[in-house]
Amino acid sequence: MSALDDPLTSADLEKCGYQEILKKAALQPEFLASRFHEGATKATSGGEARRGRALALLTDLCSIPLRQFESDSPAGTRPLVTVDSFERSAVEALKGFLPSVEDPELTARIADFLWHRERDFKMAEKAVDAYLTSAARLEDPEHWLGCAERWKRALKLAQTLGRSRPLFDRCVGIVQDVVDRLDGEDPRFLSASLMEVLQESGTGDPVRYAAIAAKAARLAEASKDFHRARWYWGVQAGWHRLGRNNDARVAADVMFAETFIQEADEQVSKENPSYVAAAQLLRLALNCLRKLPGTRDQIANLEPRLREYERKSLDELRPIGPDFDPSELAEKARSAMRGKPLSEALPLLAAIVRPQSFSFHQELVEQAMKSSPVHHIFPLTLLNAEGAAIAQRSGLNSDTAKAEDPAFRAEMFRDMRLGHAVSVFGFIYPAKQQLLDEHDVRLADFRHLALCSSFVPPGREEIFARGLFAGMTDDYLTAAHLLVPQVENAIRYRHQAEGKSTTKPNRQGFDEEKDLGDLLWDPFTRKVLGTDLCFDLTGLLTHRFGYNMRNFLAHGLLRTEDFQTVPTIYFWWLCLHICYLMAVNPPTEPEAA
Repeated sequence: MSALDDPLTSADLEKCGYQEILKKAALQPEFLASRFHEGATKATSGGEARRGRALALLTDLCSIPLRQFESDSPAGTRPLVTVDSFERSAVEALKGFLPSVEDPELTARIADFLWHRERDFKMAEKAVDAYLTSAARLEDPEHWLGCAERWKRALKLAQTLGRSRPLFDRCVGIVQDVVDRLDGEDPRFLSASLMEVLQESGTGDPVRYAAIAAKAARLAEASKDFHRARWYWGVQAGWHRLGRNNDARVAADVMFAETFIQEADEQVSKENPSYVAAAQLLRLALNCLRKLPGTRDQIANLEPRLREYERKSLDELRPIGPDFDPSELAEKARSAMRGKPLSEALPLLAAIVRPQSFSFHQELVEQAMKSSPVHHIFPLTLLNAEGAAIAQRSGLNSDTAKAEDPAFRAEMFRDMRLGHAVSVFGFIYPAKQQLLDEHDVRLADFRHLALCSSFVPPGREEIFARGLFAGMTDDYLTAAHLLVPQVENAIRYRHQAEGKSTTKPNRQGFDEEKDLGDLLWDPFTRKVLGTDLCFDLTGLLTHRFGYNMRNFLAHGLLRTEDFQTVPTIYFWWLCLHICYLMAVNPPTEPEAA
């Protein structure tokens, strides 16, 4: 008899022994899913199939991340568990089981699940109460993530139910009480995380909490914890933004930039100074300051120091070999990320592979033409999923074909697809999953990156940050819709900032914007980004023999499932790579006329 013919009931859940498992993971809710999984495996192997199924249901329930309450991942990487993947019988079993559950964590999980499936307001209210109780039980300024996530989830749920309801005011009051009690003196990030929760809900006194954020930032600087200091200066800037105090916000952003300078000073004052690290930190500081008004003198003072550190850093550079064992790529990627603090892990993810190389793919096509000349003589037509012809290249003559020929270039972009797949499944996705296994990555981390990256035009930092954060949480649909147009705008902005025209006359004599494909192969763009990045972006965004993502996106031709594929994952990573690249190696000043 199949599980569908003999569905679980609430009684099965009540007698599956879940209480003992809860006791073992009482203050470690992040391990609930694995504990239930161990119990399910043990029960099944011991001949208790029904008990094993009940514990497996609780495993799936506790596998849903709090921060999005649904988990989407590319096919073949991990089991897909979402709110909608549960059978109706499982929903009914959980509904009947809930009244007997006394543990606040499991109560919150079940009630939140039922709110999403049933849209039952009473379940949402029950989930809020349970999350608040669970957060209070988990409160620990040193190990802060568990309680912070639950307070955040409670407040977001209460806000969904209505800001005018007493439940919302109660959640806000509890979060504010914790921040007031800590008074910026907690050793980690609990105050910062909770203040960001208040900012997202548009609550809290900007003046009072800006002062607490500044206090926490200065304490972090005094202990030389510059990553924490940057987070708190960013939180203070958020409060001033909420309070519409632009001068104070700029001052907070300046203090954010100053932490890079302080950290650079630490790097060169060590017994074994690192001028490579110090130069990178000064570049980050300069990129921040260049976006802020009234910082001309600070920039003028920093630039000579940067040039000095760059000269001294040459002695530290060593060549790095590119050898990899293809069968071990994913494990190597995870090993490279394992144990790294977040401040190192994010830049490492951005550099985990190199963008596709123009010269490599040129050589690859040349070799293929020589080894299989007949295969390339015939024209090639590219069909879409519906069988319609969307591109065609002419035949290639191995004796006369050049990289400039459209047909030759089309073959290069076709070959690029394999490189993207190897990069995503061998490096990018395993490395990202290892990072997420060890760290809680926040939108604020990408706000900091966007502020520091000279690739991001002024006023577009929040859009880039949200797009990068969406990709980090596997929401590539949102990431693509935000980042594709912003990358195009960033390239146009670089041209216009240097006095380069981005328009051309059309047949009617009017000016119109140049195509993105033309801009990517413009000599100025290749000077700013390099030939390889322009080649990679062209294949991803505009070329018919690549993925043509920009045009497919603009015309609404992509389905939901199309966003959980290699090109969108790779494009998200490439945006992360460019933002870090332009933070560490900002473009040079324009040459004098």
